[in-house]
Amino acid sequence: MKHRHIVIMLGIVAITVLRASGLAWADESEHYAAAQKEMQKEIVFLLDTSVSMAAQDKEQKVTDAIRQAVYGLPSDAQAGFVAYNTEIQAAIPIGAKTEQIEEQLGAIIYGGYTNAGEGLSQAVKLFSGSRENKESYIVMLTDGEIDMPDRRRREVSRKLYSEAVEQAKAKGIKIYVVAIGSELAQNQIHVFDGAEATDGSIFWEGQSGTVSQIMNRIIKERMKIPVQTLAEVINEETGKKEIHEKIPDGLNRLKLIITSDGELEELSVDNPDAGGQLVSGKHFAVFEMENPDPGSIDITYGITGEALSEAYWIFDYAVIPSVSAKDPGEEMSQLMVIPFHSDENPPPQEVIHYWPLYNILSILMQFILILLIIWSWKKKQAADDTTKPRELKELPKKKGDKRELFSGKLSLYMIRTADGRDVPPQTYRLFGCEPGEMTLAQILKSCGIELGKIGGENIILYPGLNHAVMFKDLSENCTVMRGMEIMEKNRAYPVYYQEKITVLFEDEETEMEIHYKNLKPGERGSLVGAASSYPA
Repeated sequence: MKHRHIVIMLGIVAITVLRASGLAWADESEHYAAAQKEMQKEIVFLLDTSVSMAAQDKEQKVTDAIRQAVYGLPSDAQAGFVAYNTEIQAAIPIGAKTEQIEEQLGAIIYGGYTNAGEGLSQAVKLFSGSRENKESYIVMLTDGEIDMPDRRRREVSRKLYSEAVEQAKAKGIKIYVVAIGSELAQNQIHVFDGAEATDGSIFWEGQSGTVSQIMNRIIKERMKIPVQTLAEVINEETGKKEIHEKIPDGLNRLKLIITSDGELEELSVDNPDAGGQLVSGKHFAVFEMENPDPGSIDITYGITGEALSEAYWIFDYAVIPSVSAKDPGEEMSQLMVIPFHSDENPPPQEVIHYWPLYNILSILMQFILILLIIWSWKKKQAADDTTKPRELKELPKKKGDKRELFSGKLSLYMIRTADGRDVPPQTYRLFGCEPGEMTLAQILKSCGIELGKIGGENIILYPGLNHAVMFKDLSENCTVMRGMEIMEKNRAYPVYYQEKITVLFEDEETEMEIHYKNLKPGERGSLVGAASSYPA
């Protein structure tokens, strides 16, 4: 049904273009400025620096994640920072230079009580002026509930917190709470009210990923900051990861961001500009260039252990002004007709007729419309096919009776289920399995995970080249992602060691992550397709 709607809308657009007696030219610079204005984002990072946080942030993972987020924001996003314990420890206004936030993060000392009411109130006050065409967020990182030296002061802080939540709601500010550590109970936490009341979210360290991963999810998924995922290649000789990309033309600014569960090591950047600024932490690196020349950029880095990593970049394009006019025909004349003037006998200005161009465009639009109708019909046929029971088959034999074999293992993490039950992590060994197709539903059943028919039976796996596992989504309404890339329906995607797949099932509530890992020599026992419930 959605495809038909798309075709109808495009048909209306085509008819509108055909009926127009000229080309509608838009002012690109104004359009770009308006888009930038609509997308402007303001973010305040609110950090709990009470004494209990000292135990949770021994390795500075929390402050490191804030640095990662601040340095990784696009130029149209502005950040502020508030730190609190018994009193406000720091308050950096929105739009301040990143160096100011960096300085305050470096000076953080954990101690005192948890006066979240004063902290949130101060964070909300930073959002001053008009909220028109602005998206506003508070990212609150805390390990516990409001706590003060006595009951009276604790109640005052709670009341102040509730009032600040209402002010945030009135200003259209969304609050995201990142629960640090495993000490927090999952109910009756007063600070969680801010996320629920402002249409925000709560993220649990561990259950929702590392603090670094949570920051990535907030920025890319919740704030919807557009990024382009980059391919990471493992160098078999050095064991390091490499990124080789071409820099697009016409950029004002480029930010390349790398994040990892483990610590980044020996990071080097090779680019033709020999310029740019590199900022790095334990679990992230941000390489920024202004007005970069087109060319290639090569990055090499190591990661401790078998940790996962991801890389992406953010672009800012230069604005190229164009001529605009109220009347399309008038503008066309201004753009395409060059009058000739001389001191004697000036010739009449040549009149250019555009109807041949209009005819060509009309024919082209009709051709595109026909292609869209055919494409929509084929899509519908493919969608109908996915609803039919699928017969799995062995892959065709190759010359010499050699076929690609499964290798490695899958680590399965159930993020959430429709009934809210907790499912422990599972490991499914692929090494030694028959080289045919299998479904995700079969794997989950082998691990004792029963989810019902919610699309897993139409997500297919089979072995690929270079120890890859091929994933193909034949479901109707599941969303399957490789890293941050959404997989197209009916198309096979290779997944290599240390890469992950995220599946949002058809019930739109059940979500899981699948991590593909190599097997150590000692793990290659006689059992194949074996499932275990220990974390990988």
